[in-house]
Amino acid sequence: MKDESIQSSQPLQVERWNMAELSLAGLGLPEGSALSDLGMDGMSLPAPGGPRYRVLFTHGSRSIEAAPYLDSNGTWKVRFMPDEEGDWRYEITGGFSSSADADRLSSLPAGTLQCTSPGAGNHGPVRVLDERHFAYADGTPYVPIGTTCQYGWLEEYQEQTLAALRGAPFTKVRLYVPAAAAAYDTLDRFLRELMDIGLEAELVLQCSENTAQTLQSVHLAAVRFSAYRHVWWSLQAPAEQYAFQDTLLQLLHESDPYGRLLTLFSSNLLMNYGDHRISHVSLRLHEAFQTSYAAKLHRKPVIADECGCEGNAPTLWGSLPGEELMHRLWESICRGGYAGHGEMLLRTEGRSWHTHGEQLGGEVQPRIAFLRALLNEAPSELHYMPEFYDAATIGLDGRYYLQYFGIHHYPSKDLRVPEGRYLVEIIDAWNMTIQPLPEIYGEKLDIRLPARPWHALRVQRLDGGSSAGPLRKDADALRRQAEDNDNFI
Repeated sequence: MKDESIQSSQPLQVERWNMAELSLAGLGLPEGSALSDLGMDGMSLPAPGGPRYRVLFTHGSRSIEAAPYLDSNGTWKVRFMPDEEGDWRYEITGGFSSSADADRLSSLPAGTLQCTSPGAGNHGPVRVLDERHFAYADGTPYVPIGTTCQYGWLEEYQEQTLAALRGAPFTKVRLYVPAAAAAYDTLDRFLRELMDIGLEAELVLQCSENTAQTLQSVHLAAVRFSAYRHVWWSLQAPAEQYAFQDTLLQLLHESDPYGRLLTLFSSNLLMNYGDHRISHVSLRLHEAFQTSYAAKLHRKPVIADECGCEGNAPTLWGSLPGEELMHRLWESICRGGYAGHGEMLLRTEGRSWHTHGEQLGGEVQPRIAFLRALLNEAPSELHYMPEFYDAATIGLDGRYYLQYFGIHHYPSKDLRVPEGRYLVEIIDAWNMTIQPLPEIYGEKLDIRLPARPWHALRVQRLDGGSSAGPLRKDADALRRQAEDNDNFI
């Protein structure tokens, strides 16, 4: 992150998708509570129809407005993330309450920011690619395998939490942000470290009450953190207060000039996620088999961000054995969605990874690393295949299949696939082993299985055939038959 005065005569350089921070110190802006009248006090929302001072960044025919905020040292700053290489010109703009204000601000110096090419590991922000998939801005596929560590970013837990995350298999971490700005400097430091590690950061904004303070905190969070390329937004608001939810969505939509990923976190599978401002579905979902239903219903990527915790807490969802949590992760993914890790192994002081971060224990992390490696090796465009009605399956017809059996003790499986030559591998998800079988040629694969739980099949075509074949020609009929079948899981 670059930090420089807006009055600097030297162009500021920042790589594409990184954050530049400009200081507005010394510009003679009003101080104290009077700033709320200007709509730029970093906490108060602009009054309707009132002045809205911003810093305008322009590149060719494009322009992005960024609102300033007041840091803990009393310095006005503005943050900006350029998404195109080249020169960006910046200047203070906005509505003026008097001709004197207009004359003063119009005379302030403008400047230039030079956006350079992205460095190693900088793929840009994550975007929704289609109804199931995510990708970074440069096209690199992204698979959300997250964990929740609500307050691990706080000062007293931060160092240990970051050390644990550096060695963990996750691609995203969910952080709870209360309706107060007192600890935002601490959160800033944590976010910078996460970006260096390469982790996405989902900020869960806790909006339990419809108050001015809640709205101000959401606005400030967006103004201060939206320029980080790896930030996502998650709103946690009362389930039945639909007007309040709409207000929050619109406030974030207007306060974040970059359109970061945005969702409502809910335990209601039937929540209305159709709003265009909502990028994906985020659920507390303990029944992983419902993931495919949620994906079909909402037609957006589905993440069971809280599917339960491996732990020993005195709650139903916080006392899962490692095998069950691993099962829910596999089942969710092989049903066309995603799921998040949780851990509530209580320490003597009552804290756990889920609530306070610090230490990761349990048995699931290496199994998640194993699953992540399998997904990294797979084609990026896998989709759910309900025609395989007796086992959760993702794949590409005629090319690749990943089929998970969960608790079932299948002694064998017959797979009907387009005729070709296939490599078949038996995967033990818990023991993290892959057993290749002799190559099989044909369109009906008869495979002997070990009749134990937590197993899966990976089937990959070796002769480079197309996806056209008997299965594809009858796919719609097979899907209808599968969904009507009593054995459909």
